[in-house]
Parts: sequence; structure tokens; C-alpha cells
Amino acid sequence: MYSDKYVLKLFLGLIFLQILVKFLKKLFKESRPIKSNTYGLPSTKAATLVFIATYLILTNKLRDSTVVILLTTLLVPIFMKYYSKEHSLKQLFIGGLVGLLFGYILVKFI
Repeated sequence: MYSDKYVLKLFLGLIFLQILVKFLKKLFKESRPIKSNTYGLPSTKAATLVFIATYLILTNKLRDSTVVILLTTLLVPIFMKYYSKEHSLKQLFIGGLVGLLFGYILVKFI
């Protein structure tokens, strides 16, 4: 059973991550590979998915097979963003890195 603190930390982390990503998009102002009115760096989807995976992996004692399934599953929508040319590999990688670092800091230091 999960505690209220665990759930609130995840939920508030997601909200603050969205704010951080929005700030970084305005800071970097990197266009997407396809014509769009929005910026692509960092990828919000990659940041969000990697953040959730990082949070779950670091806060739970998951079996190795579960971790592999979790990581493999999150790669599918990230790959689809690249395949549909909504993001470059750089934008997806930086988004994933932002999610990873934010999740790690949230779990380990906050």
C-alpha cells in the first residue's frame, strides 16, 4: 500500500516537471523537425515518461523483469515521436535526461 506522501510526491513532481519543461522550451526555443507553433526542446513526453519510470524504479523494489518491461514500454511512445518527426533524437534525449535527473533529485533529496 502506498502512502499519501508517495502519491503526492509523484503528482506534484509531475506538475513541477511540466513547469520546468515549459520554461526550458522558452529558454532554448528550438524548433521541431516538422513545422509547428511550439518548440521541441526538451520533449515533454520523453521527460514525463522517463520521470515516471525513474520515480517508480527508485521508490519500489521491482523485479528486473518488471524494470525491463517498464523501460521497453516507455521507449515505444518516445520512438513514435521521432518516427512521426515531432521531435529530433536530441530533443527526445534531452527530454529523457531532464526527466531522469528531476526524478532522481526528487526521490533522493526532496
